Amino acid sequence: DLFFGERSCFCSNCVIRVENTGANSDTYNLSLTGGAFSYVLRNTGDYANLDSISVDAGSTNSFVVKVTVPTTGISNAQTDTITINSVSQGNGAVYTSYQIATQTPNFSIKLVGLDNKALVYPGKSYYYPVFIENTGSGFDAYNLLISGGTWNYQIRNEFNTSNINTISMDTGVSDKFIVKVTVPFTGVANGSSDTITVKAVSQGLNIVESSIQIVTDSPYYEFNLSKLTDNQVIFLGQIFDYIIELNNTGTANDCYSITVNGGNWLALHTEKC
Repeated sequence: DLFFGERSCFCSNCVIRVENTGANSDTYNLSLTGGAFSYVLRNTGDYANLDSISVDAGSTNSFVVKVTVPTTGISNAQTDTITINSVSQGNGAVYTSYQIATQTPNFSIKLVGLDNKALVYPGKSYYYPVFIENTGSGFDAYNLLISGGTWNYQIRNEFNTSNINTISMDTGVSDKFIVKVTVPFTGVANGSSDTITVKAVSQGLNIVESSIQIVTDSPYYEFNLSKLTDNQVIFLGQIFDYIIELNNTGTANDCYSITVNGGNWLALHTEKC
């Protein structure tokens, strides 16, 4: 008789225990069926392939099923099942089988930007905090990428001391990094806007990613002047004050230089920011 006993799985190797419950020593032919991953039968020292195993009567022996998961073409948390078949060389009617299921990790990630839009003046910089959480089932590392936009962007560590392009964390852990934007001092159209996509891609399974959008606006400058006093007839030597209203209709605080042109008489003005 033949019995497949308890198995123990460590990393990519699964140890199978074979028990000979018969009265005579025997050798068993081993084979694998099913499965989409790559499998091979090895001795317990993992230095030779096996296609059979010998077991003394009333004793046990073990072998290893080694699985290699492909690096591409794998879905998230995919399960792959194989059947191990064993047939007695002493009596072909004595056989047994055993199933092994291999599952890839569940890779999952979440990006959150609590501050995704800002008004930044030309020549100035702004720092967007971005939070990242490993919501998968195991340790993972993530590639950090920026796409889109025409202004100057950098991904910085949470302390703003260096540029980074990857971040690693264990399952259930969250971390933070910074996206720095610098608006050019020249060549920026009045009130222009720049949009980027910040993306984190799992190194464990590159089809798993999370992204957020960040929008940076530059100020829109606009104003108009209104004369609040009608034209006046003024006698010789008389002084009169015309009231002029300046209305800032733009999106940013501003200060204005005021000049008076034309005319032959003395005109004075006061400035107020």
